[in-house]
Amino acid sequence: MALKKNKPATKKAQATGASKAASAEGPQEVAPVKKKRKWRYLLLYAAAIGFAFYAVITIINQNVRIAEKRAELSELQQQINVVEIQSNYIEKVRGYTGQELSD
Repeated sequence: MALKKNKPATKKAQATGASKAASAEGPQEVAPVKKKRKWRYLLLYAAAIGFAFYAVITIINQNVRIAEKRAELSELQQQINVVEIQSNYIEKVRGYTGQELSD
């Protein structure tokens, strides 16, 4: 009569059976499980650095644009002053008569 070995029905039972067999053979090397976590953290770290880099570049770009707009504003204000002076001069000249203009 031959002896039959019972096969474990579930994965948990298979793992238990495998660990019993492994302990009978001696210590075996266990594969590291943390590799997935390491890649996740590395990806998260890279994303955080990328976002920080993007934020700094955006702030610098906005400051440059603000400086350009301030220069443009001062130039426009100078043009407004010139036009106001010319307008005041024209208003004065409009009221003059012929003899006052020759003086």
